[in-house]
Amino acid sequence: MPTGWRPADVKDKYPIKIIENVYDFKRYDTEASSLFKGYSVFQMLVTLMLMLYMFYNFQKLGFNDLLLFGAFLFVGIYGYTTLMDGKKYAVWIEALRSVLGIGYILA
Repeated sequence: MPTGWRPADVKDKYPIKIIENVYDFKRYDTEASSLFKGYSVFQMLVTLMLMLYMFYNFQKLGFNDLLLFGAFLFVGIYGYTTLMDGKKYAVWIEALRSVLGIGYILA
């Protein structure tokens, strides 16, 4: 069967929109200020540094610390990508992550 082949009944019942002209295609675009873009880049760089720290100290960190690092990185990536998508609940995710991070540092 060729790539992309689908049975006729499935093709009729669940059509897939195909881009006929790539030059008229409307791209996904969200409005963002320079401050917002700077915050997103800052969060990405902090996440990268935390990930590199975790990989560099992989043997020194215990299993629980690795799980905590992984969860924190996951919530961070989810938080700022959701924020970039313009979801209203993303601010709460970012606030929760900030509080948890500060709490972990102070503990």
